[in-house]
Amino acid sequence: MDDSVVQQFGGSVARSLKSIDRVIAKTKKAVKAKKADMKKYDDSITKAASKIKKMQKAIAKEMIQAKKDEMKKFEADIKKAAQKIEKMKKKLAKLTACAEGKMRNPETGRCRKVKSPKAPCKPGKVRSSITGRCRKVKSSA
Repeated sequence: MDDSVVQQFGGSVARSLKSIDRVIAKTKKAVKAKKADMKKYDDSITKAASKIKKMQKAIAKEMIQAKKDEMKKFEADIKKAAQKIEKMKKKLAKLTACAEGKMRNPETGRCRKVKSPKAPCKPGKVRSSITGRCRKVKSSA
């Protein structure tokens, strides 16, 4: 501190000025410490952000690989289904013709009787469309 100030204002003012100088020094020191802390926080935030980015990339890679594996399995299933269809086609081609009066069912591959039209009803009777049986004709009188 300047000696001319001490001489001019006296000892009490000088003590006050020294006290103010100490407060300013402590404040500067505290500000410097806070800046150091802020730098540490900034560094830790930067590190955390880079770790998060790395984790996101790793997760994305895992998800892509899982989807690729899923697609390979799906393709294998489709291939198996196509092979089964080819086998069925070959089996159907090998089947012999059905006996006379029978026809092959395309869904099951089995031979079934061909339904022939029913014989006409006797005179005075009519076939019911609901039951398929012959019934007497009702007279309208």
